[in-house]
Amino acid sequence: QWADVGMPLPKHTHLAFTSDRGVLCFVDVRRFGKWKLAGNWSANRGPDPVAEHCQFIEVVKQAAAGRNGDKPIHLALMDQSLFNGIGNYLRSELIYRLDDLSPFATLREAIKKPQFFQLCHDIPLIAYKLGGGQLKDWKSPTGEDPQSFRDFIKCYGKMASFKDKSGRTFWMDSKWIR
Repeated sequence: QWADVGMPLPKHTHLAFTSDRGVLCFVDVRRFGKWKLAGNWSANRGPDPVAEHCQFIEVVKQAAAGRNGDKPIHLALMDQSLFNGIGNYLRSELIYRLDDLSPFATLREAIKKPQFFQLCHDIPLIAYKLGGGQLKDWKSPTGEDPQSFRDFIKCYGKMASFKDKSGRTFWMDSKWIR
């Protein structure tokens, strides 16, 4: 989050960089974030589904043609080498919006849905524009209306859930419970 030079930093700022433009603040209310000084992104992160959409599509299509194509989509979406930046709540929202696709369908099946790649672009972008992560009692430090974000969330924390292979809670329509 950007702040003006000489003004108080936003609450929960844990790291700040000053530039000619202002102060870039690392705001982390829940202390889930990490900061690691490195030259580039980790080598195992795939292209950004929003900023590098064409590259992203190619990487996912190649993966779906191979053994990753057999992964259930609810697990494949957590693979950052394919779906960079898609986290737990975004995967729930994305799958929920895929027309009648089971979260247990394979990646290979999911990419056949006409809206799949567009949702991989749009869901993170909308969440970002709404301030992202405004779950439970936390509010966006950017001042976005939290109701807009709550209205955007259709599935996460509102529907049936189970623990996936990695122990993360995955939210989905109860019609898919096995």
